[in-house]
Amino acid sequence: MKLFVFDNFGVVMNELSFIWQSRHLNSDEELNRRGEIGHEADEGKISMGEMFHKYGEMINESGNQVEDEWRNTVQVDWGVIEIVRQLRAQGEKVVMFSNASSEMLRDYLANLGILDDFETVFISSEMSCAKPDPESYLYVCREMGVEPSEALMIDDRELNIKGAEAVGMNAIHFTDAESLKKRLIDESLLKI
Repeated sequence: MKLFVFDNFGVVMNELSFIWQSRHLNSDEELNRRGEIGHEADEGKISMGEMFHKYGEMINESGNQVEDEWRNTVQVDWGVIEIVRQLRAQGEKVVMFSNASSEMLRDYLANLGILDDFETVFISSEMSCAKPDPESYLYVCREMGVEPSEALMIDDRELNIKGAEAVGMNAIHFTDAESLKKRLIDESLLKI
């Protein structure tokens, strides 16, 4: 494998949008609206501030209150970061590819001290396309100079796994750091 591609939310960090929605949204209509707003931000059509403002309107809070709640909810899976660091120490190319607003994600990664653990960070809002759009995976591979068959996508969402596989990437459906580490060792991709 020439490239390891890690998703962020749900793999490196907890899935902030789902945690927030479980606290505040109940109806299918609200959940669908949250998804639409999030997708607009993921594709760079609206800013992070606009996203939080729209979320705030849904629950009668300010955008700043929603953003503060998200910031206070962020948790890093340090087991995943350990794997990333081990792969990098082996000389592997390791990148992050996340559906997110770039201003939010880069800020979170820098404040948590993990931005430099990745060779580069690909963010959907900067690419104007998001997973599972086939072009998003191909873009990452092109930018890193590898064929899709030489790349491994690690993501927690089945839809994104299927998208990666559809363009010829290898993929692992992430459940937890311990299972990921075992699988990478079993497949001789991670040396212990």
